[in-house]
Amino acid sequence: MIVKSFQFNKSLSVKELITAQIVNKANEFQANIEIEYSAKKVNLKSIIQVMNLSIQEGDIVKIFISGKEKEKANHEISGFIQEHLGDELLER
Repeated sequence: MIVKSFQFNKSLSVKELITAQIVNKANEFQANIEIEYSAKKVNLKSIIQVMNLSIQEGDIVKIFISGKEKEKANHEISGFIQEHLGDELLER
């Protein structure tokens, strides 16, 4: 399993197109991809579940990726987040 942390500089909400874009990106892979925020872990492939997290600018989230295409999914999802949503937080 791959686990990464990110600090978002944008919110993921109903009115944000970026929310649909990250969910669509997650659905491209044969992998289990989850996002965790505020002790709640949900399926990143479900727009309703992601929107219900109410992630706001400045929030720190974790992404969990496992399954057949975990390496490819990790590369693409991490790249998408860094390009559009925020910065990866490196573990110390």
